[in-house]
Amino acid sequence: MPLIQEAYEERDGILGYRQMTIKLNRENNFRVNHKRIYRLMTILGLKSVCRKKKKKYIKSTPEVIAENILNRNFKADKFGQKWVTDVTEFKYGNNQKSILKCNN
Repeated sequence: MPLIQEAYEERDGILGYRQMTIKLNRENNFRVNHKRIYRLMTILGLKSVCRKKKKKYIKSTPEVIAENILNRNFKADKFGQKWVTDVTEFKYGNNQKSILKCNN
């Protein structure tokens, strides 16, 4: 239990029971099961600190917006009079673009 307490304080409470098990088994040549570490951490009242993940989404304004000619009137008298498509553009990585097209 003192080793668990010491390792917990050394890492500022970031280690959970899985990482704590790996750390203790490697550093002290133990063969301790993760369930035992979980039970001992519960007795000591130690819990890992869950850090919030940073959002990577950046809002952007569309560069070109097409005029709404159909005004949601998709019915046509003959085949092939009205053709519509939807293009969605995502940026990922180093501002690379991925384009999704859906043709109707």
